[in-house]
Amino acid sequence: MGTPFDLTPVEGNGEVVVFQVQDPWGRTIPSATLRDRDEKVAHRVNPRSGRWRAEGLYLDDRTVVFTPGNEIELDVRAPGYVPLRIRYEVSGHHNKVVVTLFPIGGVVRGRRGWAEADVETLSADLAWVERDRELAITPAFVHTLADGDATAAGSMAVSLLSRGPEHTGAAFAWATEALYRGRGLEGDAFVALTDRMLAVRALAATTDWRLEDLAFLAGDAADSEGRRRRAEQAAVDWLDYARAAGTDTGVAQELCRSATLSFSRCE
Repeated sequence: MGTPFDLTPVEGNGEVVVFQVQDPWGRTIPSATLRDRDEKVAHRVNPRSGRWRAEGLYLDDRTVVFTPGNEIELDVRAPGYVPLRIRYEVSGHHNKVVVTLFPIGGVVRGRRGWAEADVETLSADLAWVERDRELAITPAFVHTLADGDATAAGSMAVSLLSRGPEHTGAAFAWATEALYRGRGLEGDAFVALTDRMLAVRALAATTDWRLEDLAFLAGDAADSEGRRRRAEQAAVDWLDYARAAGTDTGVAQELCRSATLSFSRCE
């Protein structure tokens, strides 16, 4: 067991520790961040190499350098991946830590772009997605949808979610509409619709956050913090409801932990 940090600032250079964040196939996760629970900011990895190199941390406005025997504890996360809390004891040489993050909900299939695979992966373990994946937009369905039917709105939301990241905004909107329409439902029908639509909102918001974060890294967006907060709130909404209704909380909790700055909010 390593020794805890002495929070008195230490003069001189600390031991260099390199953290490499990757997916299960060894591919760089460009949007990954690392953060000590007592730090106010998260550290981004280099988007090309997936690495973060450090000789210390800033805790309570004081610099703490890494020395042999210190134990580092960091939260590692990235949009759409199951976060990890890691511990590492600093040695006197060759401090390299490889961290593997797994996609939320299962394994990314095929060799498609990350964003398209993400939507499929995040919904892969939710059996109800398969029913509406290839939704037939018939005149009868359109009539039912226009007539204020909550189930039809829900089916539209799920179908849009499964069709790729370019449809997540519309999926979020239709899920919100379905929740509004479903207020008059009762019993199991109400629980099922509400749980599914909160799931669609959380999955869609997480995908939007990841897209915006990569755009930020490419210099095409000013910030991704607003999308992160939206993803966090959508995940918390789903998790809170799932706990109250007694439905499965697994994916909701993973989404929450991925987006929040404090794991305790999702426990």
